[in-house]
Parts: sequence; structure tokens; C-alpha cells
Amino acid sequence: MQSFNRVRFQVQSEQLEEAVKLWTSCFIAAETITSSDGQEPLFSSTDCTLRLASNEGNYYNIPQRLLHILRIQLYLNKVNATMSSILNAHGHGPSDEAETMLAYLEEDFHMLEQTMEKGSSELHTDSSISRVPVYDVNVELIWLFSAKMQLQTYHFLQPVKSVTRKQGLLRLYHTAMTVISQMKAATASVDFRRCAPRYFGQMLKHAALVLMKILHSSYARMVDVDAGKQAFNLAIAMHRDMTLETNDFHDRASTILGHLWSLHRDSHFNTRADPILKLNTRLSGSLLHETLWMWRDRYSADALDTQRLGRPPRALPSIVQHSPSVATSSPGDSRKVMQPESDLGTTGGSASLQADPGAATNLDQMSIDNEQLGLPLSLNPFDMMNTYLAPDIEASGLFYPDWMWDENLTGAP
Repeated sequence: MQSFNRVRFQVQSEQLEEAVKLWTSCFIAAETITSSDGQEPLFSSTDCTLRLASNEGNYYNIPQRLLHILRIQLYLNKVNATMSSILNAHGHGPSDEAETMLAYLEEDFHMLEQTMEKGSSELHTDSSISRVPVYDVNVELIWLFSAKMQLQTYHFLQPVKSVTRKQGLLRLYHTAMTVISQMKAATASVDFRRCAPRYFGQMLKHAALVLMKILHSSYARMVDVDAGKQAFNLAIAMHRDMTLETNDFHDRASTILGHLWSLHRDSHFNTRADPILKLNTRLSGSLLHETLWMWRDRYSADALDTQRLGRPPRALPSIVQHSPSVATSSPGDSRKVMQPESDLGTTGGSASLQADPGAATNLDQMSIDNEQLGLPLSLNPFDMMNTYLAPDIEASGLFYPDWMWDENLTGAP
């Protein structure tokens, strides 16, 4: 091989395999973020290296589990790219073309599912693969059914009177139930609770929102409502179990899901109407973004007043992790103001959303402590930005364009 600097070098097969494995992991990490957030794929066309790596021959000797996840993500990229082109062509409105294409994509999913089942059976029967670790949790199934759930979410974008729309959304409901049950089995592992990628948490929230949407519509009469409520409660409980610190991703998710359920119940949504989405510009993430906008609009009085900030916060994550606001709290503090799991979906659920006086006193004390430290940070769960602002960082000038290197560090004589 030869690079642009005219240096010739040789790459051993082991080095090439390691590089492809790293590139595959980077691809999966990047595309799971874009797909779960409702963005178009970063790789609009399949990378030739990834295409060769995903072939049946496994040319680069990628570990079997990583190979399965790569194939799933390549398939999901195909789904999002295809549906994005169709939706853009029709102004993100319902179309017969989208309905037809969804049928073909579901057939492709069944083929992928059969390929994975065959590969999994070979993996368990082949004892010669000693370098592949054995896990108690079948993580590949979570990836697989998460992709299936994102595919079936596109049925929300079909014409309301379409027969295939109703059938597709009912299949989506049962897929969401499956994802939650798989996640429940996975969270029994302590390592999974601590180390699971954020994508799994996003899919858990997605599944809970699917249940909430179907259960508050005319389709509720065609599903087991009690089982759906129980699964929704379970999703909130799992987010709490996966919480590492106050106001982290899972902590916020558990709070928002509880509020959204009460909002749907107390606002007397038309349970005789078909489930629809008013926001349909975020591909399979449209459901997530519509409900988050609904939550933000309802609790706008508690939102952060960005006028007093002057500019968006630019503190680094490492600084946030060591900020006094994090050190003064723990996951146990946030659970005092959360809705009990058993109350969700019941007649007394909304009353449980109010914080008890003891918890409010603790939050007030934390705010006082932060002010004494010169850090007016709030632990308000609705304040989605203030926790990330470290005021004393501004004095250093590290995060603003007028900051320059010291002349002693330029290397000039």
C-alpha cells in the first residue's frame, strides 16, 4: 500500500482485520445515533468495506455478534434512506408508494431474521470459536427487534384509512412489548445496566411511547390494555434502574414518560380516534419528537429561561461530570419526586407526580449550597440546559473565539 506522502508500507492480515473491526464499530455507533434521533443516514450509500465485511463469507473474520449487528444496521440504513426519499418526494405526506415499499422492506426483514437465526445456531454449536465471549443476554435480539420497531413505526405515516396501516400499527404494538420484555431480561445483568449503549435506552423510550400512543386511541380495544400499562410501568422502572446520577439520560426519561402518560390521561384524548402523528418530518423518530414537543409545550412554565444565559453553554462533559451540582445529589434524590411505578396508568397517578415536601426541602438546600459555591445551578428536572452551565468556566476564556494561545506555547524562538 502507498499513502499520499509516497511512503510505501505493508499491512498484515491481522492489522487489516483489526482496522475493519474498528471501522465497523464506528459505523454502528454513528448510525444508531442518527437512526434513533430521526435523521437520515450518514452513509447514504453502502461503504464498500462494510459491504464486503457483511457478506456471507465474512472476509475480514469479524466476530459473529459484531457481524450480526452490522447487518442489522446496514438494513436499517436501507430502510431510512428508502423511506426518506419517498417521504421527501411526497412532501412528508401519506402515499401509496410508501405503503408498497413498507411491505417489501418487511419481507427483507424476515430474510435478515432468518439469516441471524442461522448464524446464531452455528455460533452456539461451533465450540471452536473460543475467542467469542459468552453473554447471558442475547444483545443481538435487542438490536434486531429495535430495528423492526423503527421499521414498523413508519406505518404511522400511512393514510389513516389504510387497512395495512392498522395491521402494521398493531404489529408495532406487539414488537414494542417484545423490546420491553427483552430489555427487562437484559437489565437483570448489572454490567448491562451500567454499560448498555444510549441507543438501548432510546429504544426503550421509543417502545414505551408506542404503547402510550396505541393505548390512548381506538386501537386500545384490540390489545390487552392491562398488559400494555404494565409494560409501560416496567419501562419507567428500567430507566430508573439504569440511572447513574440525577438528571442523566435515564433519569430524565423516567420523569418525562410519567408526565406524558398523565398528560394523555388528564387531557382526555379522543380514545375513539385512530392514532396519528402531527409531526412527520423525523422519519421513524417522528413519534419521539412529537411527544417531546408535547411535553415541552405543556411544561413550558417550568422550562429554562434562556434569555438570562445570553448564549448557549459550552462547558465540556468532563467539567460537567465534576461539577458540584452532580456531587451534591444521587439517583436516590430524584426518585423522591418521581411517580411510583405502580401508580402509572391508574386513577391516582397524577397525584403521585407532585413532589413531597421533604424532597422539595432537599432540592432547596442543594440550590443554596450551589449558590454558596458560586454555581447557581438548578436540579429542576425540567431545566434541560442549566445543569450543563459552569459559570466559572467563562472567566477562563477557553470556550470563546477571542481566546488565543499564549505566545510561549507557539513554538516560536
